[in-house]
Amino acid sequence: MNQIHLSANFKKATTKSIAAIVLFIVTYVLLVCAAVAMTIGLTYLAYLLVKIKLIFVTAALALVLVSIGILSLIFLFKFIFTKNVTNLTGLIEIKEAQMPELFAMIEQITKQVGTDMPKKVYLSDHVNASVFYDSSFWSMFLPVRKNLQIGLGLVNTLSVSELKAVLAHEFGHFSQKTMKVGSYVYNVNRIIYNMLYENESYQGMLDKWATISSYFDIAIATAGLIVKFIQWVLRKVYYILNLNYMGLSREMEFHADQVAAHVAGSDHLSSALLRMDLADHAYQSVIEHYQQNPDQLTRPENLYQQQAFVMNFIAGKQGLPIENGLAQLGLDYINRYKSKLILTDQWSSHPSTEDRVLQLNDLNIKTSENDNRHAFSVFRSSEVLQEKFSIYVFKPDADQQVTIVNQQQFEAEYQKQYDMYAFSDIYNQYYDYRSIQPFELNQTPDVRGEAVEKLNDLFGSEKVGLKYEYSNLENEIATLQQIELGNYLVKSFDYDGNKYTPADCPALISSLNSRLSQVTELLKENDLAAYRLAWQRQTDKAQGSELTRLYQSFFHVSQCTTEAQDIFVDIADASGFIFETTLIKDIPVKLQALKAVEPSFKEQIRKLLTEPEFLVHVTEDVLKNFDNYLAEDFQYFVSENYNSEQTDTLMGAINNYRVIIAKTHFDSKKALLDYQAMLLGDDSRMTKHNEQKASEANFKFHTD
Repeated sequence: MNQIHLSANFKKATTKSIAAIVLFIVTYVLLVCAAVAMTIGLTYLAYLLVKIKLIFVTAALALVLVSIGILSLIFLFKFIFTKNVTNLTGLIEIKEAQMPELFAMIEQITKQVGTDMPKKVYLSDHVNASVFYDSSFWSMFLPVRKNLQIGLGLVNTLSVSELKAVLAHEFGHFSQKTMKVGSYVYNVNRIIYNMLYENESYQGMLDKWATISSYFDIAIATAGLIVKFIQWVLRKVYYILNLNYMGLSREMEFHADQVAAHVAGSDHLSSALLRMDLADHAYQSVIEHYQQNPDQLTRPENLYQQQAFVMNFIAGKQGLPIENGLAQLGLDYINRYKSKLILTDQWSSHPSTEDRVLQLNDLNIKTSENDNRHAFSVFRSSEVLQEKFSIYVFKPDADQQVTIVNQQQFEAEYQKQYDMYAFSDIYNQYYDYRSIQPFELNQTPDVRGEAVEKLNDLFGSEKVGLKYEYSNLENEIATLQQIELGNYLVKSFDYDGNKYTPADCPALISSLNSRLSQVTELLKENDLAAYRLAWQRQTDKAQGSELTRLYQSFFHVSQCTTEAQDIFVDIADASGFIFETTLIKDIPVKLQALKAVEPSFKEQIRKLLTEPEFLVHVTEDVLKNFDNYLAEDFQYFVSENYNSEQTDTLMGAINNYRVIIAKTHFDSKKALLDYQAMLLGDDSRMTKHNEQKASEANFKFHTD
């Protein structure tokens, strides 16, 4: 630990935070002095009133005057008696006797870091780890022992050495006295937050006072105005303090990483950080898998085995290596979506994973320990724990029966679902999360004499990179437009390694729009090349003109979808007030805006019901909902009450409309790309396509 030095940025952030604390103290002392002086003055005035003539009215007014001062002082001091207690729901406390290997690791880390053993150790189901404690005003002055929380979703995706690095990072926050500044800033933040937003008990006290006598209404109203002034002042201080706290928090993260690197090695913390997002995505994917159909109550036999499967399944699809059962990620993986536009997020309390990994790589601290065993190796009865949390996460009501899904069943279901919504692997994700811009279709495109591209040229890293560049450019232009309009306040920003100011936005936006047009054209040319190659393969296999028909159908659906989405946004925005708290006096105006949009929405529904591609997804229940909605001109709000039947019909129509649009567009795109993949060499798609066509023909025969 003696080798760890505070960076210049850390010292700078600490200085600013201390200055912000001093600002709060000075401001708070001035407010208290003013409140005390006001209370003394009001008390003296009350004394004079009673002294002049002691009657009921003067006594009551005197009491009101004194109450105004007392209520103001109570507001300023109430935070002293407030305690921020951590919610322990879902946490299981473990003892050393239960997990001796884990506790031995924790003890070794605390000795190396130079901090105390945690007061208690808890396990949770999540993909995280943290050190926490119940804080109050007095925790700034009295020693507080911290608790450690370890999420099994995180343990499930780490090696032993990586787990040690992650825990060392958490204890690294308390390794040096300098880190105590962060605790002070946090508690001062809590004090101001309490006075600004946590006033339920204070308001409850005022309500009780109001029941004593109507005279107290005067005191409460006056004290309320004083409290609002105090809050206005504190909001100004809170902004400054919170801004500096965020900057300090980022530097504290870097510092804790440095501590962890000295304890467990830079590479172990880096690999854990790089895997974190994928681990969380896999964990959430398993949960979402079981939440898709709320009518069928199912849960995993072991949530964490299924999380591990999903993580490695995704890694395999992404071409990531798997070592010792864990996916290995590099910076290149997380940088696929990296933007050239860099804004310093002053409200971010954590640096990016990339910045943390780059710092760890610069430190390049090696350790002799390299325990590649799975992190669950230091947990006893780990499967019992996993199954216990699997039950907790999916805990049903007492009278509900749950079907348990084992690992083999889940893997088959997940693979089936993936195939249902994924495009062929030969595309290398080229078509994922992007549409195909329409181009001119010829029934017999002339490919003679042309150099038709190979698959590697069409869907290689260069062309896939264009897709990501297109997405980044769109986001960058949108952000720069917000900066230009003044909606995003920054003094300067970096783009592609160069420094800019908001005044440079127009020229930069123009340049990026020009590049966006170029990328759009390049993607369009590549899409056309893919069509030509597939058409040539189709001709060679004597498959007819199915490819061109599917492209025509998709382009038609895409055009309809674009129009439909615009109307959906309008109707969703116009109807949103129905499910929000809206003043009665404002409802007529909002209803008028809704009525202005409804004709276009109804016309769009009628149009979709005439389109064969969209009509496929219109079930009897959906059609009934549409018919009810289209048949009447609903009022929605009569006699100061909503008509729930009418609003439910409207919301049903909006939701059904959204689902039909999304399903039709995706199904049309998938049918096209599956058939094209089959032509380009994915024979597994050929079998599925032929089965689907046979099924459709059989359905049409029986329908006719």
